[in-house]
Amino acid sequence: MRNFNKGVFSNIIGDPMDEFIQGTQFIHEVGPFVQALAKNYESLKCELSRGALLEELILLHQAKQFANNPKFSLVANRYIYARVPMYRRDISIKEVRVIVATLSQDESYAVCIADAELQRRASRMLVKEIQDRIDMKMNEYHSNYGPLSIQIA
Repeated sequence: MRNFNKGVFSNIIGDPMDEFIQGTQFIHEVGPFVQALAKNYESLKCELSRGALLEELILLHQAKQFANNPKFSLVANRYIYARVPMYRRDISIKEVRVIVATLSQDESYAVCIADAELQRRASRMLVKEIQDRIDMKMNEYHSNYGPLSIQIA
C-alpha cells in the first residue's frame, strides 16, 4: 500500500485560492472573470471543506495501518520515541510521535528498540494517538455535516 502523507483538497481551499482571487481582482481586463471565480469558489468552499475532512479521515486510517512499523529515534540521549507518517491539515508536522521509553545510563538504544515488547507498546501507543485524532475528526464531521452513513446511502 502506498503511503499518502499529503492532502489534495487542503491545497485547494483556504489561503492559496483566497490570495489568488485577491491578487487578481486589480487586473481590470479580468475583472468579470475574477468575480465569476470568486462567486463560484464561494459556492464550492463548503463541499471542498467536506472533501478535505473526508480526505484527512482516509489518511488517518491509512496511518493506523503503518503504526505496526514505527521508526524509532533517540532524543537527548535519554528518550526513545516512535513515529509514523500521519497527515494533519492543521499542523505542519506530518507524523505522530510518542515517547515509548526512557533509557538509563547502562541501557543500549539499539538493544531497546530491538525489543519486541517495546515495539508492540510503541504500536499500541501510536494506534491510540491516531484513533484519538480519528475520533476528533469524526466528531468534527458529524457536527458540521451530519452522520456519514446517511450521506453514503
